[in-house]
Amino acid sequence: MNNIKDILKKQLDINFHEKKFFDKIINLNIPYEEKIFLILTHRKNLITNNLPEIISKRLKEKIHRILKNKEDLKINITFGSYKKNFFPSFPFIDWAEVFHISFILKIAKKIKKIFDKKIIIEYTLQDLFLEKIIKIEEENILNYKLSFLKLINFFNNEILKNEDILITCKNFSEIFDKKKYFLEFEKKLSELKKSFIYNPKNSIVIEMIKRAKRNWGDISEKEAFEKSLIHLAYIKTQMNSDFYKDEKKFFLIFRKNFDDPNWLPFKSFLNSLIQFWVGYGCLLKNKNKIFPTIIGKEKFLKLKKIKDEEIDIFKNLKNKNLDKISIYEDKN
Repeated sequence: MNNIKDILKKQLDINFHEKKFFDKIINLNIPYEEKIFLILTHRKNLITNNLPEIISKRLKEKIHRILKNKEDLKINITFGSYKKNFFPSFPFIDWAEVFHISFILKIAKKIKKIFDKKIIIEYTLQDLFLEKIIKIEEENILNYKLSFLKLINFFNNEILKNEDILITCKNFSEIFDKKKYFLEFEKKLSELKKSFIYNPKNSIVIEMIKRAKRNWGDISEKEAFEKSLIHLAYIKTQMNSDFYKDEKKFFLIFRKNFDDPNWLPFKSFLNSLIQFWVGYGCLLKNKNKIFPTIIGKEKFLKLKKIKDEEIDIFKNLKNKNLDKISIYEDKN
């Protein structure tokens, strides 16, 4: 079996990249802003095969402005500050967060080769009214946030100590006024209730119900539809805020079919479409190859565990989920 520690070491090495692809972009006789655009929008990074022209245009405008004004490059990643309770790692972070952050840092490092200012990866944790969109206790939100912050500190102090790349982390509650946000949320929810009519035969409504049931479990279809509207209102309130209209930042979103020009539809990890905070990080063995990935609930329940491998990379974080990594057999 492959050396597990070597596999993980290579994953955490932000200087390790696909040389052929990277050198090809670097050697192109085009402006730096076009090279940065190509690195960000490479097909292996995006969650969609066809990036809408309106998003491409906005992204190019932002890159041009940053280079012209000699500003730092800021990438914002906003996500839910929780882990799903059917994973053994609940309620703390696991290898999904490790793989995701290293994936983002490898991209940042590629850009840094042709960009002489600082790159800031800005994580924003959704912790306002989270209980409205998912069934979770406040204590478990806090547990997740604290374990995530420890991981961020590890990357800043160990992986990035000699790099001009920085990871920052803020909570929703530090950015938004709670009362104002709630009023905007209520207004948006009222608008959505007028726009969407409950019809269990409608394909859009069916998808809304499925998504809500993944978050809330065994509830009626009508209740799931209502929960889905609340979730949509939460997201739209967030998207419409001034914070997410900042022209000096790139905003990544881990969703398909998202055409807001300010948001770039991105993967959580190189070989996974699962959002990292609702996924589980592990190693999969397929024939003679072992590789890191992030899996969702459906795949997790189907896979057969081969073994757990003890790992000491993160021993100082005091997180049992990172003291070992699980290896599963994937026959697909």
